[in-house]
Amino acid sequence: MYCTKCGTQIETSKGFCSKCSTQQPTDGPAVLLMEGNREKSTIMKKMGKGLLIFAIIVVSVVAFVTFRMNYDEYTSGNSSLSKTNPVEQDVALAYDSDIEIGDALGAHGGKEDALLKKRLGTSVGKNIAIRHLFVASIGSSEWERGGNLDLINDYSMGQAFRIVCSVPPKIGDKFMETKAMRDIALTGTIASYSSSTGLHINPCNASW
Repeated sequence: MYCTKCGTQIETSKGFCSKCSTQQPTDGPAVLLMEGNREKSTIMKKMGKGLLIFAIIVVSVVAFVTFRMNYDEYTSGNSSLSKTNPVEQDVALAYDSDIEIGDALGAHGGKEDALLKKRLGTSVGKNIAIRHLFVASIGSSEWERGGNLDLINDYSMGQAFRIVCSVPPKIGDKFMETKAMRDIALTGTIASYSSSTGLHINPCNASW
């Protein structure tokens, strides 16, 4: 039995609450009502805790599934996020800029890296990425016939430092809308390399 005023549990044989001194009914609907309310309150509290735990589990599962889907999409290359930076794709060779490559090949009087020349020469068919390549000139003869457009770096130091990125017609069309010399990021496949002709990347995907 519980006090009808303060809710303190009291002995059924006593007619008053020892805590608040309120006279208690010893039988009848009032006592049953108080007992019923107490039981309902306990049940509701347990149900509330159960629903809260269930909600937390559901939110956690949804968050994990969403993260996993986005992660799998990103790693597969289908995510728009992964496409914004082509240099982050799976590549065999990656460089910060064409200047870095030129310096390693001795373009500015530095020590020539013979191992880099060998690496480029033996990587035909492998993927390469360059974060920054400044397009100083273009080769449009093939593009004018519906083929690729050649985006070419500044190779004023010599043919050995020439890098050609052959982009597909759609990218070529976009580039030629403004025909502005600009810095691009690229990924593609090494088609050829030699000290006399430089590096040719075809096919090549460029973004700016």
